[in-house]
Amino acid sequence: MPRSQLTDTEFALLQPLLPPQRRPGRAGRPFLPHRLVLEGIFWIHRTGAPWRDLPPEYGNWSTVYERFRRWRQSGLFGRILDALEAAGRKAEKSLEKQALGRLRGGLSTKIHVLCEGAGLPITVRLTPGQAHEATMLEPLLSDVRIGGKPGAPRQRFQTVSGDKGYDGAGSRQTIRDHGSTPLIPHRKRPDGSYPAEPGGFDKEQYKCRNVVERLIGKLKEFRRVATRYDKLA
Repeated sequence: MPRSQLTDTEFALLQPLLPPQRRPGRAGRPFLPHRLVLEGIFWIHRTGAPWRDLPPEYGNWSTVYERFRRWRQSGLFGRILDALEAAGRKAEKSLEKQALGRLRGGLSTKIHVLCEGAGLPITVRLTPGQAHEATMLEPLLSDVRIGGKPGAPRQRFQTVSGDKGYDGAGSRQTIRDHGSTPLIPHRKRPDGSYPAEPGGFDKEQYKCRNVVERLIGKLKEFRRVATRYDKLA
């Protein structure tokens, strides 16, 4: 079997775009299915061989070539490309709804967690794996509702700590807009120095940030979280 053979799934995407298939048994040359013709066309383009060298398992070379020529003149391949691009965009959109993204290692999900000082999770968001951490800072802070005491639920923390992934004026301002003080280390400048932080940077307090790392470690002890068995987020 040729290694370039179309799978059933691939051909199912192409079949509705192809012209009506002439029924076998009618007068004229022997019937050559569209699927086999496509295979022959792909073989020619993959190998760069002359049309006359098309292997006989794809049918008569002139039949395959003539159908390729008619399809090209009718604009069929342009319509196929447009349809496949649209299908690709639809598939990517579906992945986003499932909080799935494509990285070098394959499909992945990123868990964004905001926890309190003892490591208790307060708000959680999911995104495709390639999403930057800072994109979920505003939603995480906006979701905060801490009850347990008389009155309205508490919606802010005194201090919000994050790693260097949140180093940026936008992230710091977002935290301040929610009534909290940012505790985020700066990235080193090209000259080896660090930007000045108003009031200084509290290294001792920042050490407590590891509680969120330990929390994520605990979450990953649950296999359905660590391996993402579920289709939906």
